[in-house]
Amino acid sequence: MLVNQDEPLSLTFNTYDPDTGASKSANELPSVVVYDAAGVDTTELVTVAEIVTGLYRATFTASAANFPTIGKEYIVVAEASVTGSGAGATEITAKATIGHFQLSGVNHGKDLVNSLDGRTPREVLAIIASVIAGKIDDADTNEENFRDLDDTLDRVKVAVDPSGNRSIVTFDLTDLT
Repeated sequence: MLVNQDEPLSLTFNTYDPDTGASKSANELPSVVVYDAAGVDTTELVTVAEIVTGLYRATFTASAANFPTIGKEYIVVAEASVTGSGAGATEITAKATIGHFQLSGVNHGKDLVNSLDGRTPREVLAIIASVIAGKIDDADTNEENFRDLDDTLDRVKVAVDPSGNRSIVTFDLTDLT
């Protein structure tokens, strides 16, 4: 999976009774470590919490300090000890890969690049959404105002000549900054 720098990541994993195979809490809170592809510990702080019996969530942020190389692959490994409940109470300690990810150079949650005529993807989508799905005001005059989807501002203002041609188009993108 692709993960952006400074993006939070959550992975879940289970522990089981070695004698019965039923979900069972580990003897202690499992440890989780993030390694790079060469097996080097990234020292990223991972928080582990038990959600329900035997089901755990590991959460961390792919910080730029610990994940500085775009395109690099990482492996997330959990280690837990569980004592069985059967006669003889077998205890096992196991390590397992619970996830892997690659650090992406594109932050899908933020506008990092211009996409079209100097507009970010977010701005382009806001303009398109207003014209396609937003309310329109003053459609029978020389100016058409396309509202944003929340109906809080005129996202696109279009001056129209008597033939219906667009002569001036302006955008209000102030709420996107």
